[in-house]
Amino acid sequence: MASELELLRSFVTVYRAGSITRGAPRLGLTQPAVSAHVRDLETRVGRPLFTRSPRGSVPTQAAHDLARRVAPHIDALAGVVDSGAGDPLEGSVLHVGGPAEFLAVKALPVLAGLVDRGVRLRVRHDLPGPLVEDLAGGSPDVVIATRRVDHRAIEYETLYLEEFVLVGAPRWAAEASRGRRGGPDPGAVARMPLIAYSEELPVTARAFEEALGAASPEPAVLVPDLRGVAALACAGAGVAALPRYLCETALDRGELVELARPASPTRSPIHAAWRRGESAATVHAALHVLRAAARAW
Repeated sequence: MASELELLRSFVTVYRAGSITRGAPRLGLTQPAVSAHVRDLETRVGRPLFTRSPRGSVPTQAAHDLARRVAPHIDALAGVVDSGAGDPLEGSVLHVGGPAEFLAVKALPVLAGLVDRGVRLRVRHDLPGPLVEDLAGGSPDVVIATRRVDHRAIEYETLYLEEFVLVGAPRWAAEASRGRRGGPDPGAVARMPLIAYSEELPVTARAFEEALGAASPEPAVLVPDLRGVAALACAGAGVAALPRYLCETALDRGELVELARPASPTRSPIHAAWRRGESAATVHAALHVLRAAARAW
């Protein structure tokens, strides 16, 4: 009888390969043996893990949940076995895509450890739509996506809940609250120069509405990089709606002030995306370190 570790290893391999037919050779086992492992594991967990289709083994939600829990540990054990022959990531290439700001502040510092293991990192900045379409086609390998793009070949996992805050330099905060108690004057804030990412202002408009109950003004300054928006706001050029992760250091230092805080701010998920059934060790190593860091984000 196969051990629980053998059952889980077979499950993870089939999950990543997309079928028992493709998974069996990777395990060095026959298809009937792998099928038996999957059936045995399904009996033990009390739920079906795959549905069979002409295209292979389609994971159920129970399979997705189980894979997220056990795959990093299976990979870690395999790494221990392989360590005598050198790091299995040595010489591999990892292509990562996503928004420039989140990659720079959150994701890339976490992925830097893979470079120490011999991984060559390639980064692309783009919107979720084109990135996910290209991800399904084979490159990049991992995408940080600010929204889910429906695609049957792609799996997502939420890493972070992004909150936009309405901020300005201390002089703008003082002007907005001059002569008032209980919060800034929405009209005064609406007359201040607005620094924005683009002419389209859905996030900025939401921040103004949630924080002040007011409409956002026309932008005085446009910078197609939120790091530039943050730098201008710190320099006193005007007010801006910024992700909290991007301005929290400036808020702590007093370089920026949160003009008003809504009772129930909207928090939008940021996801990691990868190809369903992905087997590359580099991809799973990247997902592992992102998940571990996300617990502290």
